[in-house]
Amino acid sequence: MELQVIKNKLDLIFDNYSNVSETAEIAKRGYLFSELIKKAVLFVGINPSFQEETQSIRDSFRFEDALIGYKKYFQPYEDLCSNTKIKDDFTYIDLLFLRETNQKVIDGKLSKHTQWVEFIAEQLRISQKRIEAIKRKLIVVCNAGAGKFLGAEKIGNSDEADNVWMGYNFEFDRVFGVNVISGVHNNSIMTGEKETTLYGTPVIFTGYLKYLSSSTKKTLGWQIDNVLENCSNYFGDRYSLENEAVAKKKIMAIFHNRYLKKHPSSR
Repeated sequence: MELQVIKNKLDLIFDNYSNVSETAEIAKRGYLFSELIKKAVLFVGINPSFQEETQSIRDSFRFEDALIGYKKYFQPYEDLCSNTKIKDDFTYIDLLFLRETNQKVIDGKLSKHTQWVEFIAEQLRISQKRIEAIKRKLIVVCNAGAGKFLGAEKIGNSDEADNVWMGYNFEFDRVFGVNVISGVHNNSIMTGEKETTLYGTPVIFTGYLKYLSSSTKKTLGWQIDNVLENCSNYFGDRYSLENEAVAKKKIMAIFHNRYLKKHPSSR
C-alpha cells in the first residue's frame, strides 16, 4: 500500500472520529506510523506514544531515522538484533496509528464505547493490508495488546469466537517453540475473502523488549536465530503441523547436523 494512499485513508478516519464525542480527544491528536521497508524480520508494537508538546500531527517516519532519533524506545530492538543473525535486517510496525502513551486508556474505552471499537477496527484493517503485503520470514510481537489484535487471544469456540479482531489463526510448533500462522478466522475484521499471504509464517510473542530480563533476551535471540536459520526449508507455504513424535525427531536431526558442521571430524 503506497504511502499517500495510507495517509489519505487515515485522514478520512481521523477526520470522521474527531467529530465523535467518544473518540474526539485522541483522534484530534492525529496519527503517526512507520514507513515499512523490505526486511527479514518484522517487529510489531501497539501504537505510538503521545507527547503533549507535539500536539496534533499527521505524519509518517522512516524507521532508520527513528533508530537514531528515538533511541529511548528503539535501542532495545537494535541491541537485540545486533547479537543475532538479524543484524540490521529488521523493521517495525505499530498496529494502531493513534497516539496514546497509556495502553489502559485504550482498553478502558474499548470496553465502554462501540464507536471506539470501530475506530480501532478501521485502523487495524489498514495495518493488516500492510502486513499482508510485506510478508516477512519472521514476525516478533512485542506487546500483549498487539497479540490480542492479531487474533492470539480469541475467546470461545472456533466458529463463534469473540475478541477475534484481525483474526489470524495460530498453530503451536513444537520444533521451534513458536506460533505459526495457519489461516484467518471467519469473524476477522478483514474485508473480502478471509485468506492470508502469511500462511506458514512463524510468530514469536514476547513482551516489551526494554523490560525483558537479560536471560530472557538471550533466550529470545537464540530462538530467533534458530527460526531464521531454518525458514527456507521448514516454514512458509510448505509448512504443515506435525505430531509431537515427528517434531522431536526433526529437532534432533537439526541439532545433530549443526554439531557435525562444527565438528567435522565426528562424521
